[in-house]
Amino acid sequence: MALTEDGNASPSVPDTEIKAEKRRVQRAKYRQRKAARKAAERNGEQDHVQPTHDSIGDSTGNPCPSDMSVPNAKLHHVSQVKSTSAASHATPAHREGTTDVEETQACVHKKTQRVKTRVQDGGEQAIRSTLSEAPSLSSSSSETLTPVQQKNASEVDSAPTQNVVVDQPLDNLYIMIREQREKLFHGPLITIHIGEHHVTGIYKRVAMATSSVLHNYFDNNPDSVDFTVQDSVAPEAVKYMLNTWMQEMCHEFEVHAMPLQSSFTNNVAILRAARFLGMEPYTKWILTNFVEYLRDNIPSYEEVAIVGSNRTSKSDPLWTLMVNHLTHVRHRGQLPDPEIFTAFLE
Repeated sequence: MALTEDGNASPSVPDTEIKAEKRRVQRAKYRQRKAARKAAERNGEQDHVQPTHDSIGDSTGNPCPSDMSVPNAKLHHVSQVKSTSAASHATPAHREGTTDVEETQACVHKKTQRVKTRVQDGGEQAIRSTLSEAPSLSSSSSETLTPVQQKNASEVDSAPTQNVVVDQPLDNLYIMIREQREKLFHGPLITIHIGEHHVTGIYKRVAMATSSVLHNYFDNNPDSVDFTVQDSVAPEAVKYMLNTWMQEMCHEFEVHAMPLQSSFTNNVAILRAARFLGMEPYTKWILTNFVEYLRDNIPSYEEVAIVGSNRTSKSDPLWTLMVNHLTHVRHRGQLPDPEIFTAFLE
């Protein structure tokens, strides 16, 4: 791209149109020299310069195709030789050829101006994009560019190594594709404090995407990386849900609900942690199995104690169902050891 006198970038003219106009000028010059030669022959003068390899034309007077691509410097040299020998023999035909050249050059200039105007009308965006691709600019035009602000060493050292603020909506793992779930395992880590225990290594995006409680907290406290829950929640259950199980579901084609655990205690602990964290949609399979078990069977005294100690409220589903079922069985006299059961309740 060329630069104008005021330092602004001028739009480029298409090469095809420039080449076409150059060929027209060359043909006009050829007609001019041919007319001058014929005029000189009619006057009996033979001292004009004979066509050479550098002239536009061969020995037969026809234009050489290879010379059509002669560099501008060679064309300028040939025109100087021709003009020197034919200057004193200008004829009306010669002057007519000169007029044709001038008219052709004027047409080229007008055509170039029209093309430039059309390119300029293309909009400022095209000029900007071309400026950005230019390898270098003159000193006058570079003054209009905004220099890149460089940070000093103190600013770089004081900058935080990682931004703890993330924009992560509460999502549904069941409808998220695998690529979306894999992206959750990036960014800052958080720590969940449970009494004297600390569950670390949990991705903040994972917590905010799966837990409604954690999402609300970190959405209102975006700079925080710590969260505290009741010390009655099992740390192992929190780690399993937000780390172990999530790591497994990250690479699966589709998400499955949390499976049953190896013991009654672990299952109830998972259900309690899910209620405190707002992750009940992923523990429905465990809850369904325990509802059926407590509805159709008489739990052991140990199981009754586990359900009672892990209830989250008076309306806890497991606790409510178990109490209603035991009351019904006791009323119908179907308890195997009513005396021991009565003593246990007392």
